[in-house]
Amino acid sequence: MVYDKVSHYMSSTDISLAERQSEFTRRAIVGSAVDLLAEAPLSELSARAIAARAGMSERTVFRHFNTRDVLHDEIATEILGRLEVPALPQDASELVDYPAKLFGQFEQHRALTRAILNSELYDRVRKLVRERRGSAIAAIVDACAPDATPPIRRRATANLEYHLTASAWHYFRFHFDLSLSETVECTRMAIKDTLRGLGAIVA
Repeated sequence: MVYDKVSHYMSSTDISLAERQSEFTRRAIVGSAVDLLAEAPLSELSARAIAARAGMSERTVFRHFNTRDVLHDEIATEILGRLEVPALPQDASELVDYPAKLFGQFEQHRALTRAILNSELYDRVRKLVRERRGSAIAAIVDACAPDATPPIRRRATANLEYHLTASAWHYFRFHFDLSLSETVECTRMAIKDTLRGLGAIVA
């Protein structure tokens, strides 16, 4: 009986170690993929390139991620973590100040942010944040304009959401060649105008 208990203990420990090793390997694969994405187009993000970067075989990559979609979903989650997106705004004042915080993170991770904008991963990353961000902005709009019709609130929310995206940051920064501070001020202006259009008092 003692022997059985020990055997069971050893077996459980072995399984736990195997699980930890598997998770470590998955994280190494995803981390290597994100590192590569910041340096090269998504089209070059092959299993071979990821494996070489992670110091493992292609077979290992396929064993942990048997489909491209599964791998891309994990990469999108890792990207969001690396961007360190700030906490969502809770009121109109925080909403006006949010571009400085959000765009500052995009600037800090400029290569990675620009890389995902030009890849199919952007939709995956956007979906991870859109629902929560949209709900937070909608709540602010509701508080600012409780008597506005649903269509007006919906359009205002969509307008505000757009100005808090990597696409908006990129458009101001690189299409118009504005500085980060100018980009932030352009976005703050648009947010203030939208809020004032709802009847909110914004400083």
